[in-house]
Amino acid sequence: MLLYTVGLVLLLVVLAFPMLIAERRNEWLEGRTNVADMAALAAQSIPDHRVSDEFSRVYLDRMYILSIVADIDGKRETILVPQQPITGTPVRMNLPDDLSLWFPETLAHFTTGEERHLKLTFKPELTAYDEMEVIVSEASLREVMIAMSGTIILNALLFAIVAGVIVYFIVFRLIARPMQGIAEAVTHFAEAPDTQKIELPYGKGDEIRRVFTALQTMQRTVSSALRQRKRLADLGEAVAKISHDLRNSLSAAQVLSDGLADSNDPQVRDAAPRLERAIQRSITLAEATLKYGRSETPLPNLRTLPFKPAVEEAMAEGIAGWPGVAFRVLCADDLKVFADHDHVHRIITNIVRNAAKAITSRPAGADAGLIIAEARRAGDTITLTISDNGPGVPRLVMAKLFQPFSKAGSDGGTGLGLAIARELARGMGGELVLVASNPTGSSFMLTLRAG
Repeated sequence: MLLYTVGLVLLLVVLAFPMLIAERRNEWLEGRTNVADMAALAAQSIPDHRVSDEFSRVYLDRMYILSIVADIDGKRETILVPQQPITGTPVRMNLPDDLSLWFPETLAHFTTGEERHLKLTFKPELTAYDEMEVIVSEASLREVMIAMSGTIILNALLFAIVAGVIVYFIVFRLIARPMQGIAEAVTHFAEAPDTQKIELPYGKGDEIRRVFTALQTMQRTVSSALRQRKRLADLGEAVAKISHDLRNSLSAAQVLSDGLADSNDPQVRDAAPRLERAIQRSITLAEATLKYGRSETPLPNLRTLPFKPAVEEAMAEGIAGWPGVAFRVLCADDLKVFADHDHVHRIITNIVRNAAKAITSRPAGADAGLIIAEARRAGDTITLTISDNGPGVPRLVMAKLFQPFSKAGSDGGTGLGLAIARELARGMGGELVLVASNPTGSSFMLTLRAG
């Protein structure tokens, strides 16, 4: 940063150097004319209006003036006599008209290969002369311009170093140092995202604060996601173990349920097929959970199936534990859907079970619980709207309703039902959303492909 700043300042000086040296050259020439005008004024007190030889040597040695000549009323007076013969090619310059910042003219003083002297013609201000002419050596001007160039370059270098140091410390303190601190904090956070916290050790600029705020927000999001991921991993391991034992228990229960079909009780014989299907579905789910734990994600078995029987069976199972809740299915008998039967069953069962829990949590004296499932077809899409007359979903839960471990109430549930239901729906190319919720009930909409 320091080198860049110094280099930039030097580049600007290089670009401005032609104009600077041309300006110094003009100032030097104007200084010769001012000195000549003062010499002419001083010579007015001398009878022949001519300075002494001693003054001529002083003007030559210190002012680099070779001669001064003035015109008045058509007569020509020599004010300063040359101490030595003037040689070389004369170059006439009318001041101030010929004083310009055009660099090629200034460059000519350096590049000319012949000996020249400059005749500066100007109108004096201190005396009554009509015009004055001052002769100076171009070699003297060249030497002065070379010295001036060195001074300009040296001053520019010093200025560049000072400016570079100032800019360096300002930028380093306001930007570089805080960014180094943020980079170190992010590095430490990346090494241990579950324990480290991004902190800004220094820096109070608005831009740095905004970056820091954004990083803190990102850190909270990442940390929350990692904690949830760890909880899911722990839960998955526990579920896999439970599913293994559950599968064995369900297999034994399935063997026992086979004997219920030969029971003398008609109600037992009627309930036996439904019980067998529920046990078989539970065994399938347990096996799928074990496969998922082995990173073998179970894909949906999509096929065309009658929609109304699947909805009725799932809703009947969903309210099985709440005899005070009734259900109604509004669906055409010929309506078919392209989906996985078990996934559809799980989705509807989860929704209906949550609705039944919410309905039974209402205060005593409320209307009888009712859950209505209405299916409609629009083109190649089938929508199933499941509505209830429960207390509705709390507003604080709506934003995270479909996220794992979010709960719609204090019913002791895990908060995974709706998250699993949405994931299953999307796996079949559909969607599950909450379309309405108020104190008089809630409505969920399941979208699937038509069969």
